[in-house]
Amino acid sequence: MALQKRFFDFYLKGEANGWDEEPRVWLNLRRPFSPEFELRKENEWPLAGTRWTMLFLDAQSGRLDWRAPASEGAATFSALGGGVRWMSPPLEEETEITGPMALKLFVSSSTTDADLFVTVQAFAPDGREVEFQGTVDPHTPLAQGWLRASHRKLDPAKSLPYRPYHTHDDKQPLTPD
Repeated sequence: MALQKRFFDFYLKGEANGWDEEPRVWLNLRRPFSPEFELRKENEWPLAGTRWTMLFLDAQSGRLDWRAPASEGAATFSALGGGVRWMSPPLEEETEITGPMALKLFVSSSTTDADLFVTVQAFAPDGREVEFQGTVDPHTPLAQGWLRASHRKLDPAKSLPYRPYHTHDDKQPLTPD
């Protein structure tokens, strides 16, 4: 609340409270098994030191990996079932995941539409899920996203590799199977 008050006091009341001297980007870094946040201030977004990194889903092995799979594969599930899961090998070093994530899937459905839900989770060496404090929920995964398949149309002028821009102005039904 104090941060918001300071922001609004500067922009709405014109109070000289130093807000205009603050870096433009504030990050609250979450750490595994810690309720505390680490505040880090940056000057630009995306961050200057960003290393855009691709990960690949291997449908045959169920692995999430830094290397593209050797061959094509498919993973199937029932729409009312538990979905599918890909797991990476344990990370070998401390890794910071900051900023946007994008996922590219090729989907087939027995219906003309499908709602896709994606959750990115972290797991401890003993297999327990590592949860983080979210905005309103103390049990939040790393990231969550969803999209209705019929709304997959992209605006190429506004899309970036790490930020697809869906227009939501044209329904594109799936051809079943």
